[in-house]
Amino acid sequence: MKNSGTLENPIPNFDWYQKQSKALKLPPRCPFASAKLCPRYFRTLLLFGQYSVVERMSKAEESKLEAQLEKSPMFSREFQPQPELTVTNNRISVTGFRDCCPELAFDAYRVFASAGSFMDKEDERLRHAQLKNEKVHSDDWRWNFFLLEPAHFSGCREFSILAHTSAPSKQRGILPEARKISPKERWEILARDNYTCKYCGRKPPEVALVVDHVISVYADGTKEHDNLVTACQDCNSGKSNRPPPKL
Repeated sequence: MKNSGTLENPIPNFDWYQKQSKALKLPPRCPFASAKLCPRYFRTLLLFGQYSVVERMSKAEESKLEAQLEKSPMFSREFQPQPELTVTNNRISVTGFRDCCPELAFDAYRVFASAGSFMDKEDERLRHAQLKNEKVHSDDWRWNFFLLEPAHFSGCREFSILAHTSAPSKQRGILPEARKISPKERWEILARDNYTCKYCGRKPPEVALVVDHVISVYADGTKEHDNLVTACQDCNSGKSNRPPPKL
């Protein structure tokens, strides 16, 4: 039986993560955990790949994704805080990480955390003796880490921005299956349209963006990408279900 820890000292395993998601009525894992969607995921992936923590992506793919994310006015190259790794003097082994994507930390180290530091041999010897004496469960992160900051994706700034931007507009009277566009598809449309309202030309942070059906669902408009465009909330509300203006 897995140990879930305490409120003061949670064990950030998959069970703990799912419970956090369930309590917040969110998906079990982050819906934006993709190098194509989230800059923190992307830059954590680059960093982990550089030090062979995870498989490294190709230079061509790296350049392509960097260019895609730079188009977004919501995510500049200088967004803070940047993911970091601490390494040994000879830069051979990783000794810790900070401000990283918790989804990738779990893939790499089996803990959902934004920051952590590993023990050196002396710290490990002393810590293990103490934990053994206290009969601490083997799932406890203190067997492997000197310090750890458990984290859930709901606490990421990027999740707040992406969830707000990609949230479907509430259209009364339309069947849920008719307006349902996945977060991935929604973000692809926003990226395709350079994060710009196709009706008025405005961008965030001046306006909040949604994805609009050019030909409305009421008029048998489909969810195909050529019938979807980026729109600000004002234009989307003003257009309603009328025939679309010429783009």
